[in-house]
Amino acid sequence: MTSPRRGTDRPFTVIVCSACAADDNLSVIDQLSPTIRRCPHAVLVSTACVLGPLTCASRPTGRGVMAVVQPCMNDRVACGPPHWIGPITDNGEAAALRDWLELGQWENTPVPRHLSRHQLWIRNASQSN
Repeated sequence: MTSPRRGTDRPFTVIVCSACAADDNLSVIDQLSPTIRRCPHAVLVSTACVLGPLTCASRPTGRGVMAVVQPCMNDRVACGPPHWIGPITDNGEAAALRDWLELGQWENTPVPRHLSRHQLWIRNASQSN
């Protein structure tokens, strides 16, 4: 169930992979849609795999939806670093993303720890190169 409260007024775009769900019953798009409606300057984009099929299939963090959150200006010009999030594997993790987005404090409040498992993969990959 979604909250009746209003979300952040800060503009952002969230790009969600719609191809890589770990569970056929999970729709991150459906989970985030009410939040996007509550945030007056938010845009939700659904896309195919954001990592590419080979990279996605080989990631050690497991299957799951990836998302990218890009803070921006009202005219959609990026105004901060993108935040890679995922893999999102269940409704609880989608709800954690929803709550984090609604706060709109991306610089001060880190991505919930269980939504940043991909960082371990990136760190390990860069150390082995």
